[in-house]
Amino acid sequence: MVSSCYITKNIDTILCGAGSPAVAVWRRRDCFILLTGIFLAGLSLPAISAASGVNSAKAQKDVPWLLKKAKTALQKGKLADAATAFYEIYLNFPAAKAADNALWQTAKLREKIAVNQRHADFDKVRALFQSYINNFPKSARIPEAYLGLALSYYHMRFYIEASNYLKLFIEEYPSSPLLLQAKKLQGETLMKTGREAEAEKLFQAMLKDKKKANRTAGNIAMGDLRYVQGRYRLAKNFYQMVILGQPNYYLMDPEILRKAGMADLKFGKIARGRQELYHYLSLERGASHRDEVLAALANSYYLSGAYQMANTLFEQVIKDGAPGTRAVLLANLRLAQYNDGPAFKKSKWSRPQDLADVSGDEPYLAVLNGHHNGFMAQEARYGLFMRYKARKDLADAYDIGRSFLRNSAAQRGGSLENKRVGNILLYLAQEFLRAKKYQKIYDLYFVDYRHVNDFPDGRLLYMVGQAMEALGLYNQAAVVYYRALKWPLADKDRADLYFRRAGVYLILKNYAAADRLLTWLRKLYKGTGRIGEVFFYSGRLAAAKDDNKSAMDYYQQAVFSLKSPALMPEYAGHAMGMALKLGLGGRAYDIWREAGKVGGIKPAAYQNWAVRVGDVLRQTGLWDKAAKIYKAGLAGDLPAKGRQAQLCNLYLGDTLLALGNKTAAVTSYKKAAAGGDADIIELAKERLRQNDMAAQLRELKKAVGK
Repeated sequence: MVSSCYITKNIDTILCGAGSPAVAVWRRRDCFILLTGIFLAGLSLPAISAASGVNSAKAQKDVPWLLKKAKTALQKGKLADAATAFYEIYLNFPAAKAADNALWQTAKLREKIAVNQRHADFDKVRALFQSYINNFPKSARIPEAYLGLALSYYHMRFYIEASNYLKLFIEEYPSSPLLLQAKKLQGETLMKTGREAEAEKLFQAMLKDKKKANRTAGNIAMGDLRYVQGRYRLAKNFYQMVILGQPNYYLMDPEILRKAGMADLKFGKIARGRQELYHYLSLERGASHRDEVLAALANSYYLSGAYQMANTLFEQVIKDGAPGTRAVLLANLRLAQYNDGPAFKKSKWSRPQDLADVSGDEPYLAVLNGHHNGFMAQEARYGLFMRYKARKDLADAYDIGRSFLRNSAAQRGGSLENKRVGNILLYLAQEFLRAKKYQKIYDLYFVDYRHVNDFPDGRLLYMVGQAMEALGLYNQAAVVYYRALKWPLADKDRADLYFRRAGVYLILKNYAAADRLLTWLRKLYKGTGRIGEVFFYSGRLAAAKDDNKSAMDYYQQAVFSLKSPALMPEYAGHAMGMALKLGLGGRAYDIWREAGKVGGIKPAAYQNWAVRVGDVLRQTGLWDKAAKIYKAGLAGDLPAKGRQAQLCNLYLGDTLLALGNKTAAVTSYKKAAAGGDADIIELAKERLRQNDMAAQLRELKKAVGK
């Protein structure tokens, strides 16, 4: 915030060249000006030759006419026309007696015009004050000119230059009636450049001044400093000292009510803050910040859930305010949030906002075009994030979400900011995990570690761990999974995390860690539906340590404990594979039957296992079980055709033949010979030929025997 002197309202005094008032009235305006540089003093004005002289006759004629023109323009409120008339006097008659006052009034009028413009040309104002200093160095107005020069630099955001001129003013003119204003502006300049300690030192010195006016200004300045620092309660304390010490001070400077009210709203004294701001608005001199104050009041109603009152005030701000100002941007932003938010209570006539309509993005984008920091920018970013999310626009949601995270100062706790951080992180992680964009999740974790690592929801780190696991970053995944257990997780997710962690330990061959974890899990999930998964990973650990007997036991327990068909293909596969490796056909047969009861294995794969298990049963002489598994491999909805079906028929024939059921064996061989695999057909035909030869041989023996 910064102040600027008004020109005197007495037009006759202006025209006759009187000096500026001892104490200027200061107004505060927010200015957003982007300039490319500072021109050398006076270069923006036409050069004036001192040797040109003055045409006395022309001056006597034109100067009074120009003065009258300026007076008329001022009476009509046309400040720019008045400034032009004054400047013509100085430009055309620089040696005239009226030139000094003409240039001065030009500078002051241009300053007033600039203060009331959003994109003002303060470089022109600066050049006018610099020209005055250069051309009238002995004028009594030189101190105020230096102050005007500093103020111009301040508005141009050249705070270092402004500070240098203010320092010069304070040192050179310690008895000036403008010293108090210079110190206040110097303090604000120091605050703008991050030199808050120096500003506080300056303000503290003002608090110890003998003059009451200086002490009052010091209290207000300290309040401003604490407000900027976000220490709103302390800011209000300083403002309150002024209000209590001088109950009628607000009549002279209504700004004290505005500042006190704003501070109260910030630290939760809502009723008192509103009362002070309404009081401010009721004062005739309190209208300079009307839009800003109305917006603050409306925002307080919005945050407390009084949306209808808030909307009424916001609409008034939009109606009365200048487009692009902070107050109007806030009003449009809040109305957009209200219309977009499904949770807000609205009238039955309100039409729901279509979040897919890109035109609804405009209020949010308008804020971000002019404000990159502060709560308004964050509100706009989150509003856009929710719109992109509704459109399933992951790319834009990612970009704006990351921007929100970078600018967030959220700490641990249940604040709205924390919840929004969580919503963004969880959504992005879930969508990238679903799209298998694991590197995006890793980048999110790496860049926004401060949010991710301390986010009080285990789901986030759980998903980050999965991404790292997919990227082959097993050591990092193990650490992240462990950290995730610190935070709340649904039982299903927590169990899956345990098993993923066990799997990572096995990949890393960290068998000691895996054993500790699985030993504890066998106790934790004993008698529950998750014990089968514990047995499975225990089997994998035993197999990795070459303890195949224990692995076989764990795998079999896993299959018989499992209730989830989705996991059966993997679990039964490991169990039957280990049984076949150990030559335990009978146990493989039991596992195969149990897997069939639970389901989950695709018919072709289940039939393939029937062939493999049946082979071991035949090789170990377990003909009955072999016959049962081959028959089962051809029953129900299992394929009746195909290579595996042919093999089942072929080996079933061998088994039945071994059991003495020659007729059934021949039937099976014929079915095998009717299949599509040429090799199996040949084997089946060979067995049929051998069977025919054996039959003929038996007949021959009978005939010879007779």
